[in-house]
Amino acid sequence: MSFLAQEHLLVTGSEGDASIKLWDLRSLHSNKRKTQTALSQTVQPDSHNQWRHFGTNSINISTDGSRLYALCKDNSVYAYSTAHLILGQATELDCGDPARRLPPKEIKAGLGPLYGFRHPQLHATSFYVKSAIRPARNGKSEMLAVGSSDGCAILFPTDERYLPAQTSQPLTAIETHTPRRQGLRRQNSGAVARIDDKLPISTNGTALVRGHEREVGSLAWTSEGSLITVGDDFLVRCWRDDGEEARDLRMGGEGDGRRWHCGWADVGDGIDEDDE
Repeated sequence: MSFLAQEHLLVTGSEGDASIKLWDLRSLHSNKRKTQTALSQTVQPDSHNQWRHFGTNSINISTDGSRLYALCKDNSVYAYSTAHLILGQATELDCGDPARRLPPKEIKAGLGPLYGFRHPQLHATSFYVKSAIRPARNGKSEMLAVGSSDGCAILFPTDERYLPAQTSQPLTAIETHTPRRQGLRRQNSGAVARIDDKLPISTNGTALVRGHEREVGSLAWTSEGSLITVGDDFLVRCWRDDGEEARDLRMGGEGDGRRWHCGWADVGDGIDEDDE
């Protein structure tokens, strides 16, 4: 869960499905109701209606408050517009009146995700895998960090200039580690689900490798922009922005133990050679 810019608005996810709910804390005061009603609930990704539902592990709000990023257990991060959490005019989003409000009579409709992020090494197979966002400040751009059951963290730039140009994605395979179900086919040790997303999917992520040997769950950004990761291998790592040292580790090989206890960003082939 996370608060929006308005202190009375709370967004939550659940383990049952990928829908995001918006709550107005000013209306949660009636003792006559056994259950409370959310202001709105987003539409689930189309792919979840084709196969099965997946829960949400973590929620982050962008620096300017315009985007909501939800880490889903289908190994994806979905981006929502916070302005579209409720369709139509929504006086509940006005923070000018701090008075308590009557509970909503029904849940209003919200839009589904605008686009998503995926990476071959991103596997949110346990609820302990979380995400964290680095605010844009001190000359550093906004960055989303996501843990993974594959023993690494993944970094995604949130600048929408890096999103794919197409408005939809064709039939895509995403790897999961769930038991075999109808509609799946086996490949190596995991199951692969055929999913038609019908929304742009960005794969411009970068894995931070060789830092952990088991699942990376918790993450946090320091005020200077360094990333702290916690793994199930009983290690806590601090990742700093140092392109020259990372390039040296990637190209230096394993000789003389120079890579021992070191990790680096796993960039694409040919990038280090282009810097020569």
